Amino acid sequence: DILLLQLLYESQNTTLCQVLAQSMKNHSLCLHEVRLSLFDILCLSYFLNTSNTSWNHLDLSDLNDQQVQILTNTLTNNSQQNQCKILQVMLREPTDDSVYKLLKLSFLHNIQECYC
Repeated sequence: DILLLQLLYESQNTTLCQVLAQSMKNHSLCLHEVRLSLFDILCLSYFLNTSNTSWNHLDLSDLNDQQVQILTNTLTNNSQQNQCKILQVMLREPTDDSVYKLLKLSFLHNIQECYC
């Protein structure tokens, strides 16, 4: 899964991102127990930004503070298309600032459940 996101990021092909997102069962993405690098987080943010999808469930697994910072800095706040209903994330040693930035994203304005 991550390799595909990396390839989509490298190609900067928004159409392929949208097709992939629409093809995902129940618009859910589970990265549970996947070790994400900082580059993986950047690729994931690109995918989420360009997917134009309302996500039913995102499980981002285990994120440290630096990964949360990259995620919150790279997810754009200008698309009403991109929404998340259920967010599941394990934060390792989070700071108040990183939690605040994560929850402040417009991506999560219509969130129904959050598990941190």
